[in-house]
Amino acid sequence: MLVLFTLFFIYNCKCTKSMTAALGCSIALIFISIEASPTPVPQSKSYDELLDTLRALETNRKSLLKKAVEEAANQKCNGTSKFLEIIEIADEVLVSIRDYFEAGKLMLDLNKGKLSIYQPDVIAKTQPLRDEHYLQNKMVQLSFTLKRLQAQMDDLSEENLLSLKPVIVAFKQSEKALNPIAKKFTSDLIKLRKTAVQ
Repeated sequence: MLVLFTLFFIYNCKCTKSMTAALGCSIALIFISIEASPTPVPQSKSYDELLDTLRALETNRKSLLKKAVEEAANQKCNGTSKFLEIIEIADEVLVSIRDYFEAGKLMLDLNKGKLSIYQPDVIAKTQPLRDEHYLQNKMVQLSFTLKRLQAQMDDLSEENLLSLKPVIVAFKQSEKALNPIAKKFTSDLIKLRKTAVQ
């Protein structure tokens, strides 16, 4: 059982019983939140590499978004400004989801003995994993925000859409990168669970 693995992890880290229950629910939620797909995670990509990809995409996305906001301020186009306001919300949600996978890396590293539970900020940085609704809520929020973006795009001229294309592409790339890392996190958890019960 996945919860038994979680109990093993918490016991070794000497965490509290309340953290055990919350983290158990949160990890189990990963299996519910991620849609099944016939496309496997490329075996050549480690969790760290996928997380690095997520970080790089975020850096690029934020750079393009900043540039687009500056250009929109000069053009004073209400439609574009409204679109960028919504896309900034989507950016914040994507950052929050990346924080979840950062917490996942810490948890995996703790189980592999690469980190100690007593190292600074470990407990604080793994907080997203102890919120059983964190990932689910963020994914719902992202889906809702992207629907708002699509509706706002319908009100933009072709010229405006063309100027915003780099930002739109960057967001699509970031969204696409979530599925591989989520699947890899799940598979790594399963491997750790099997190791723990041996």
